[in-house]
Amino acid sequence: MEKHRNTPARSNEKTAKPFNLKPLAAGVRQSVRDTGMRATKGTKGAKRDGGDRNTITNTSNRDDDALIGEDIAATSIDPHHETDADGLYGGMGSVDDGFDDLTDPDDTEVHRVHASHDLMAEVEADLQHIASCLMVDTLALEVPGIANVDATELKRAYGQFDDDGTLKDDSDWRKGSLKAPTGKQSLRVRHVKKTKCLHIEGSNAINKQGQNVVSSGDVTMLAYEMCRDVHQKLNLKLPVQVGYELVHGRLVKVTRIDVVLLLTVPDGMTKATLINALAMAGIRAGINSSLFVNESVYFDQNSQVEGSKIYDKTAELKRARKGGLPDVDGVELLVELNENTVRLEAVFRVKKLSQVAKKLGKPLEPATFRKEVLAQMVLDLLNKNVCHGQVFRRLHTEELRSIPLPYRSTVAHWQNGMELLDMVASERVLKEQARYIWQNHQIDIAAPPPDTVNEALSLVDVLAPKKFIPVPAVICDNPNLFHTVDMNRHRKKLAEQLAESLGED
Repeated sequence: MEKHRNTPARSNEKTAKPFNLKPLAAGVRQSVRDTGMRATKGTKGAKRDGGDRNTITNTSNRDDDALIGEDIAATSIDPHHETDADGLYGGMGSVDDGFDDLTDPDDTEVHRVHASHDLMAEVEADLQHIASCLMVDTLALEVPGIANVDATELKRAYGQFDDDGTLKDDSDWRKGSLKAPTGKQSLRVRHVKKTKCLHIEGSNAINKQGQNVVSSGDVTMLAYEMCRDVHQKLNLKLPVQVGYELVHGRLVKVTRIDVVLLLTVPDGMTKATLINALAMAGIRAGINSSLFVNESVYFDQNSQVEGSKIYDKTAELKRARKGGLPDVDGVELLVELNENTVRLEAVFRVKKLSQVAKKLGKPLEPATFRKEVLAQMVLDLLNKNVCHGQVFRRLHTEELRSIPLPYRSTVAHWQNGMELLDMVASERVLKEQARYIWQNHQIDIAAPPPDTVNEALSLVDVLAPKKFIPVPAVICDNPNLFHTVDMNRHRKKLAEQLAESLGED
């Protein structure tokens, strides 16, 4: 491993009227014929800065109410229909953006172009790797056109209860999912009559799995499932057209996305040491940081645009009043995953999401935020925030052994904070050893050693894309631990139902 200087650098039937989407009927018919898919342009990879490797530089709707009116009548979904048991409610595809190959008779120019291709390939590889690793936890949605909701039913389904089982006043939090025995809050649901919007916010992973250690990164799937859950519990009687839109990631507005990635801990470091060191690096970089010693560090926590945190999930679960994991087969795999990783959580609020959607020329809907789009947002946030300074790790025994005697003993004494002059024959000998150790191992024993610092490790190395890992396949393949659905099957069912309902009209 390359060594660096040890000095650090700088949320019933008595509910709403059914939706009416007849003005959409002709368009929907055509959409069904065309398989409901839209093609859109993909995103280009961001350029990587070529400056100091320890410094990463800063980076920089349609109206849904127009689609839905309370005075329009439409066929409603039958909640008891067997073909709708697994589906409530068009998708935006993508085409790759390319770039023109440049040619030049000069050899140096040709070489430069090849280097550019290599760089672009590396950037694309990083983007795809992050896309394969990311998960989505908290998701906030606005469902338009809900004219009325039975307040009593809303309280019963999503109210918060105290320890005695009594429903709290003025509460719109559900105590916990039927599949969440830990009693964690999963979804928050509230209705605003003035805007005719139903607001849904929370973790679909906790709602379906009872834990959010792992989760899907498919925003369209998560939004669809959250809307379907609320639709079924509140008996909203939404029409098939609404379901068809939602299953393709349209109609609802996204106002918050929390993206989570698993970060490996560098060899020789503990999770607590890494978290504390990242906090110090953030402070040196001038980033607004909050540290809960040994457990979590927040960057730009109060930002109304975006923020991030790096934390120890094991410590969080132990500290939570209703923490812990559900007692299911394979839960030990989650425990092990938490022990071996820390978690990077990036919070993107509506201002940031609006900026990204506008840049892409797309509406603020789930289908816009594909994994590749989220991955680029994460990379941009890392480049912006966790950018300066260094964190540290201890040398391995093998690394110490690679230093020949007597210099090995001197480095060992230095790393333990001992008085080096007491360990050598004279000051002249110490200077000679210091010169050799620096020239051959880049360790400056003349610098005051921090308590646990033996070697500097760049933040660029710690937070490199390759240091993030995907959810292990053994967990993804276990339905007790990882919830997912076949969205193509749901889309097919709803397309058939919609075509049938339009045929009856």
